[in-house]
Amino acid sequence: MKKLLLFLAFLPLLAQGQGIEYGLSGGISTNTAPINTIMPAGTTETGWKPSYAGALSFLINLGPWQVGLVAEAYELKTSYDVTTTTAAGEVHTKGDIQYASPQVPIMMQINRLFYMAKSHIYFGISGWSGVNLLKNTAGEIKYNELQPVFGAQLGYTYGFSNLVGLNINLAARYNAIPGSPVLSFPLTVGLRIRP
Repeated sequence: MKKLLLFLAFLPLLAQGQGIEYGLSGGISTNTAPINTIMPAGTTETGWKPSYAGALSFLINLGPWQVGLVAEAYELKTSYDVTTTTAAGEVHTKGDIQYASPQVPIMMQINRLFYMAKSHIYFGISGWSGVNLLKNTAGEIKYNELQPVFGAQLGYTYGFSNLVGLNINLAARYNAIPGSPVLSFPLTVGLRIRP
């Protein structure tokens, strides 16, 4: 937390004379089943359930590098199938498991930029902490806990003008949910504003 506060304190000094970008985007996300989780006999769990994704970003372009803060939001959910053998045969019970609704990682991000005419391609790494929210049985969203989230991203930004651009971003995130870590893959499209 001290590092984040120190980074935020010096952010205005870093931003002076540099290219600042604000981003707002939305899209879809999917995730894997929990990694290295041992399921009870007869139970299978699969991920790849599509859900929403969104991102809000504040980035500073420093020549070939880009640094800043990004907040994302996406659900983490899987499907399960429990097979029970009875005298009448096999019975399948199916349903969904919700791990986060939504997962809201707030991350420091660093990207390497490759400039082209009116655009740039980038790839980089991100990491910090995710706020895991869950809905209770009454449908109310409750705070669950903070969890480490880190990963990588690849993207493309096309500048319509010096002020506005279109951004496409594909990310891979490791969501360190205790006992049930999940990989997620948000794909977002949105605007980048350069004031």
